[in-house]
Parts: sequence; C-alpha cells; structure tokens
Amino acid sequence: MTPMSDAEAALWREELAAEQVPARGSGMFPTLAAQVLAARKAAGLSQAALAARACVRQATVNDVEAGRNTDAATLCKLAEALGVALVVHPGATPPERRARRKA
Repeated sequence: MTPMSDAEAALWREELAAEQVPARGSGMFPTLAAQVLAARKAAGLSQAALAARACVRQATVNDVEAGRNTDAATLCKLAEALGVALVVHPGATPPERRARRKA
C-alpha cells in the first residue's frame, strides 16, 4: 500500500465516518484500515470473499477494517489477495498527527 496524500487521507476519513469505523483507537493507523476497506471495495469483494481469498476468517477482515490490531502476516495475506503491495514505513505517522504537529 502506498502513502496517501492529504486529500486522499481526508477522503478516507469521510469514508470511515460513513462506514462507522472508529477514526481513532488503540489499534492500527486508521489510514491502514481505510486503505484495506477501499482496496476491498475497489476489487468488488465482500469481506467474506476477501477472507476466502486470503485464507483468513471474515471476522479478521472486519477487525482489520475496523482498525483493530493485527499481525504483519495477516496484512501480507490481505494485500496479496487484493493484488496490492504492502509498504511499511517505520516511524511513519498518520496524516492527522502530522497536521497537529504543524499547528
């Protein structure tokens, strides 16, 4: 998954609100959850269909899309099933934090 521009991050936040996915939490960055959700929808897959392709439970897909913690192996399975690259940027901060730092 590639980094998002500020405009893309704003779009994902709107989509998160529409999907009633928590915008903040103790889990993964909300942008990662939004990217998985957007990639699944772009592929035209249900959570169950993605889960079957990735050999994970549907509840796992739901947890990832809700921003709950998951492991790297699960993210790799989902990325492969979606046909997208998983790119990790150690120390990267979500767009919301970058914006707050600038303020």
